[in-house]
Amino acid sequence: MASDENKTEEETPRETSSPEPDVLLNIPEEKRNEYVAIDCEMAGDKRNNSLLIRATILDGHGKVILDEYCQPTSKIWIMRTQCHGITQLDILGKQSDEDLIKQIQEIIKDKIIIGHSLKYDFAVLKISPPESKIRDTAERFSWTFRKNVPSLKELAKNKLGTEIQTGTHDSKEDALAALKIFAKEYNSWDNGKSSEYRKRKYLEKSFCQICNVASNSEEQHAQHLAGKNHRKKARLSYF
Repeated sequence: MASDENKTEEETPRETSSPEPDVLLNIPEEKRNEYVAIDCEMAGDKRNNSLLIRATILDGHGKVILDEYCQPTSKIWIMRTQCHGITQLDILGKQSDEDLIKQIQEIIKDKIIIGHSLKYDFAVLKISPPESKIRDTAERFSWTFRKNVPSLKELAKNKLGTEIQTGTHDSKEDALAALKIFAKEYNSWDNGKSSEYRKRKYLEKSFCQICNVASNSEEQHAQHLAGKNHRKKARLSYF
């Protein structure tokens, strides 16, 4: 069994840059202790159902509260190393996922939780927070970048001008990115248009009701409208 002293560089969670004060200062000082940002890395069981293998929690100041590996009690069939870079050796001899989940549940109890596509994290953590306690960047910016659920990588680039996930995913990096995006949008977070509104505006710009065709961009949509097939169907629909 590998001891912590013998851990290789690859086995150690990667360090990320410090939070940008000018971004996190958007969250009032007295409010920051109400928030945590969370991200989990997962493997798969025989049916590829997710199993927790690493979790990271940051406080509202961007500081690490928890960043730990665990060994699932269920057998791992699909490690998903290509996604997160974690191997079987990294979690050998670590605490059980059940013990880590208990720690996490205690830490985030009564907190407002920030993250991206949190439903997957909540499923593996076996929790169901009320909607009032969830700040999900995937939900908040759904139907932007011309797609239903934008990736955290896209949001970090668009909102922060930051490149993340340049190799494999890292839960500390992803939790920090979600926290920064929330902080940047803090003053307008609850004033955003609904997902249905954004979807409707998306379809207005990119969906041809005559041909029943959706385009991936306004330029592509314009090309479709100028095309022979659309113009023919448009004439027929007019009569």
